[in-house]
Order: sequence, then C-alpha cells, then structure tokens
Amino acid sequence: MSSAMIFRTTPTDPNIKVEVLERIGKITASSNDPRRLTILWFIENDPSEIWDEFFVPEAKMVTSGGLGEVSLMAPFIPAKMGTNTYDDMLRAPING
Repeated sequence: MSSAMIFRTTPTDPNIKVEVLERIGKITASSNDPRRLTILWFIENDPSEIWDEFFVPEAKMVTSGGLGEVSLMAPFIPAKMGTNTYDDMLRAPING
C-alpha cells in the first residue's frame, strides 16, 4: 500500500435554510449517516495482485467487528494519459 484517504459524512448543519435543504432532499438520511466512511486506497500494485491478500481480509475485519459492513469495494486503475492503454476495457467490443 502507498497511502489511503478517509472521508466521513457530517451531520446536516442546523443553520442551513429550509429551501436549501429542500433542494438537496434527494440525499437520504442513510447516505448522510455520520458513521459512514469512504476509504480511498492509493496503491502501486495492480489490485488483482493483492485483492485476496489485502482487500478480502479488510472487508472481513470490518464485518467481524460488528460496527459496520462493506457496501462496495471497487478497484481503480488510473489511465495512462496520452495512451490507448485500457481502452479495450472501457467499451464492449463492437460485433461486426
């Protein structure tokens, strides 16, 4: 692992005007739960190389701790700007 960033939601500010709250009303109470965490892992390896050794046990630790659950674990492989690397993975092949 290289590094990680952790984000958490904050409770709604009680001083926000009612009309502003109405505009953002599509945000459900559960998505703004102050216990929700988002962790972005910045890794140097291909995620498939370390998935079973790192990410699977990480999810099991969260679940076994009884304080939460993992909703989504999705690898991100950054594009190599200025190249066509990974283009074949972005779109379904066109069948003649």
